[in-house]
Amino acid sequence: MRRLALLGLLALASCPAPSDTRAQPPPLFPQGAPPPLEPVPLAPFALPRSAINRVTILDPKVVAALQTDVFKQSSALVDVLWVVSNAGIMADERDRLAGAVSAFIQVLAGSQVSWQMGVTSSDLSTYPLPDGTIHQGDGGNLHGPVPILTAQDANYLADFKSALTWTIQRDSAPSQTSIFRSMQLAIENAAPGGVNAGLLRPNASLAVIAAANTDDQSFGEPAFFGRYLKSLKGKGDENLVTFSALGGPTGGCTPTGQGSIFGAHVDPTPRLQELVQDTGGVFESICDEAAFVPALQQIALNIKTLRRYFPLSAPPDPTSITVSVNAQPVAQDPELGWQYLPAINTVAFLGSYVPDPDATVTITYAIAGGG
Repeated sequence: MRRLALLGLLALASCPAPSDTRAQPPPLFPQGAPPPLEPVPLAPFALPRSAINRVTILDPKVVAALQTDVFKQSSALVDVLWVVSNAGIMADERDRLAGAVSAFIQVLAGSQVSWQMGVTSSDLSTYPLPDGTIHQGDGGNLHGPVPILTAQDANYLADFKSALTWTIQRDSAPSQTSIFRSMQLAIENAAPGGVNAGLLRPNASLAVIAAANTDDQSFGEPAFFGRYLKSLKGKGDENLVTFSALGGPTGGCTPTGQGSIFGAHVDPTPRLQELVQDTGGVFESICDEAAFVPALQQIALNIKTLRRYFPLSAPPDPTSITVSVNAQPVAQDPELGWQYLPAINTVAFLGSYVPDPDATVTITYAIAGGG
């Protein structure tokens, strides 16, 4: 039976397959002669022997970062602190000072400067008096019926003269004259809540004026007190504080009309002169009566009421600096405009032109190195 099945399968396999009568698609590639091919000439390779230019890689273009510093000019204000010896032998000099102060005020008023002033002595001593009471020096406290004098005080000249009058004068008292320390105490006492509060305004210049017939004997070198004064108004405004003095010149002197008075000779006051020089103040002999008025006028003219130095907040490209005052451009000119001081990174007005009181000073520049 198996043999019959196998023979049947073989017979079926040998039969021809039925023909496919459906239409066939055309061939993908038409039958025909192949396209003619031509040989491609190949030139022999030759390396160029000409010089090959160097390729320079440039840094990407950098746009400099611009910085604008804006400042407010000071308001032409000055606070004046007088530190005067209350020694009995100084009575004539104090009277001359009181008579000359009006010339000092006139110069300030002519410059449209708003002023105020106070007086203290150089007396820090404490000692017993013949009546059994104790003399206590001013200790830097302001003296007189009106501690702080202003132009609004109709009697400021009389009040100034009263402030230069001490009921107890130091004729037989210890001779120490502590001008610098009295000055420092007066300034410290001007802080809010202090006995001299109101004397020092934060946006005002400070002029300290001393008058003494003996040199300062405070503890500490003049340079220490110079640094102290320069620190009061902050960086860039050190010149807003000056120390001036009427004292004994080199070699000493004798006050006018006192040649026959024992003890009237005034010794040199080198410590006063050193601090004057350190702060850019004015020094004049206290012995020359005729010099009081011109000396005080010169001191008034020398007071720096307006800022001249404006420190920059970043190092600039000096060629890019532009300056304007109240939105008006100002030329770079050492006499009529501004100049850049690279040593202290500051724009300064050191000539005849200074920005007006309360003016807005705008300084624009590219930061050095592109920022």
